[in-house]
Amino acid sequence: MKRIAKISSKGITCIKNAENPYFNSKYADLATVVQALKEPLEQEGIGYMFRLDNTVDGTGWQVVMIVSDLESGESLNMSFFPIVSTEPQKMGSAITYAKR
Repeated sequence: MKRIAKISSKGITCIKNAENPYFNSKYADLATVVQALKEPLEQEGIGYMFRLDNTVDGTGWQVVMIVSDLESGESLNMSFFPIVSTEPQKMGSAITYAKR
């Protein structure tokens, strides 16, 4: 998708505004990433969404990101790592991590 490449070439960066005490590191939280991409995606007519889907082997769930060119209808599906726990807190954490 040419429009995604155009957004990638803009050199968008995010301020690392959150801390991970476990790894003693900083990262950009999800809200910061979404805010940084909001305007460039809108300018290029790109939309995105996340959903949970069955894994290929049917034994669990995975996070899938769908990126769409809103003008042409062309879309790209990207599957992320499987979610291994059915505990709501752990599932939510895995989904948020995949979105980042």
